Amino acid sequence: MKILKAIGGVFVKIWRWIKNTAWVQPLLIVGAIFGVIFSIPAISNGIQGLINGANSADTFYHNFQKSMEGDKTSAADTLLEHYFTYEEKRAKDDSFMPPEEEKKFFLMFTASNNAETKEIKAGFETLRDNWGSLYKPADERNETFRLYTIFTDESTSSTTPYENAFSQFLGRNYSFFEKASERGFDSNYYINKKITDDDLNNLATPGPDNFKIPTIILVDWTNAATPDKAGITEVMFDDPGSTAYERANLLYDCWNCKGDFSNNPNK
Repeated sequence: MKILKAIGGVFVKIWRWIKNTAWVQPLLIVGAIFGVIFSIPAISNGIQGLINGANSADTFYHNFQKSMEGDKTSAADTLLEHYFTYEEKRAKDDSFMPPEEEKKFFLMFTASNNAETKEIKAGFETLRDNWGSLYKPADERNETFRLYTIFTDESTSSTTPYENAFSQFLGRNYSFFEKASERGFDSNYYINKKITDDDLNNLATPGPDNFKIPTIILVDWTNAATPDKAGITEVMFDDPGSTAYERANLLYDCWNCKGDFSNNPNK
């Protein structure tokens, strides 16, 4: 009983305090209202930050990422390994065609918070969003727009203080970059003086310090736009343009080997 009386006494004291300090309650209500008002900008900024993050270039490119995690068995290594498998099969049978997801695609090397690839994002996004309407494949075969990305600053379980994941990746796949450089020198884009000898020479001997971001490679096994060759058909190190549509138009020309990517750039 003594315990119950003690507990009851506590509640009585609380009730008396509430009655005696009733004048405080309006102040608390007003203070709460002002607290909500003043917190609105912070909440708004927080929401805007989430929106900006969702729309950022890195978020966009991560949607298409081929990771280097797993070394030789990684998605990035497998994509490049398949390239040479398909090249061998095509040499034996010129009717051979890879699986749909690797038949034709852009491969872009990027890095987190990179200023150049941030600007190019608008071009890729515009091309993707208007694919099949404003931008149609030249051969009218309903080709699917495909983009794969590799982040050169990705940290994997194999990253060490002395060698990052991309440096190891380059060492395992130097043949692919030699091939890309070779095809770059053979491309109309190079002949039309849109890429330099230095950039293509560096691509042939890539290292983490001289690898250019962005590097954009078009792989095309369809022979539709380039009936005389298949595989790596174009190499770019930029996507210039003052608007998203100008950038998208250049990427579209690259996909179809038109404009600066053809032997008649004025066409």
